[in-house]
Amino acid sequence: SKIMMFFMKYLSAFYIEKLDRKLWDD
Repeated sequence: SKIMMFFMKYLSAFYIEKLDRKLWDD
């Protein structure tokens, strides 16, 4: 359970950063 929460948090943060960079690139 804890591992899943940590994994999801890490994934979401990674994707948010990627999305932010994409938006800024545009």
